[in-house]
Amino acid sequence: MSAAPEPSSLFHVVGVTVAASQIFEVIFVLGARLALKQADVDVLEDIEPLSQDKSFKQPVKGLLKELGQAQSIDPALEARISTLIENRHLVIHRSFLQFGWPGPMDSPKEADFRQLCALVVSESNAMSIVFVDLVLTWMKRFPATSPTALAHEGKFNELAARIRSQSKVFYAA
Repeated sequence: MSAAPEPSSLFHVVGVTVAASQIFEVIFVLGARLALKQADVDVLEDIEPLSQDKSFKQPVKGLLKELGQAQSIDPALEARISTLIENRHLVIHRSFLQFGWPGPMDSPKEADFRQLCALVVSESNAMSIVFVDLVLTWMKRFPATSPTALAHEGKFNELAARIRSQSKVFYAA
């Protein structure tokens, strides 16, 4: 009989999963509201500014649907993000129904739960990097922001590296 994994390690796994998905959601909103919804803006003065109060209140799924209806997002990317959102919801909102977490799980269920968490972390990180790059590329389009984008490109790359390192933290659990 094998020893059961420590419950705290499952809490760590879920915590990293939540953090990765939350980071993705913020970066997605920035990319969606700037680079996708305002892809045709030619001058900075025409950019609709983002506000903390309004920009981050709409659920990601609603924003994704809005983008899909406006045809400003690739259908394959939309499907990938939609799957990520569904998997995130399964971990965060429905894991107690499907897996019985937090509580004792048999080994196969726990393995499935850990695999789902790993998938959400991996996809959240990958999509975060896609949208960080999208925002940076979009900023470079404008003569006034291009120098700023170029000046901060190293910081964007550092952010992408930190996001990638989350996967290493996850697998260390």
